[in-house]
Amino acid sequence: MKSSSTLKILYHYTCQYNLSAILKSRYLSLTESNFSFEKAGLYPVVWLTDLPVPDNMGLLFDTNIPDDLNKTHIRFTIKKKPYMKKWEEWSNFKGIDKRQKQFIISSASAEDTYKSWYISEQIIPINDVVIIENIVTGEVFYTK
Repeated sequence: MKSSSTLKILYHYTCQYNLSAILKSRYLSLTESNFSFEKAGLYPVVWLTDLPVPDNMGLLFDTNIPDDLNKTHIRFTIKKKPYMKKWEEWSNFKGIDKRQKQFIISSASAEDTYKSWYISEQIIPINDVVIIENIVTGEVFYTK
């Protein structure tokens, strides 16, 4: 008897301002990572997490930010693919300096959440997205 496999999902958070461009392009694009590596420089990535809430991820540094720029409001639920890697392992493989890594974690207040971080070095097509929603209002912008 075959065991049923559960769909492994990851999440990407963004703001309302970025949503229309993402929906128009039909993919999550790579953005420059916020750190460099001694061995090879900057790597463009899509940031992901396995946590369904955006708390302590370094997404909200100012609580007075307008709603349309608040990156904790729009959540993409995405099918996990093999090319999506745990950030901690990926950053070690890429040669991140330990002090710089600790600075990234502490500046995001992510001491309890950074192990949930994933990255993709590939764009993520809309076909891999299960749902896009505003987690504050409940509005759904896309569903598969």
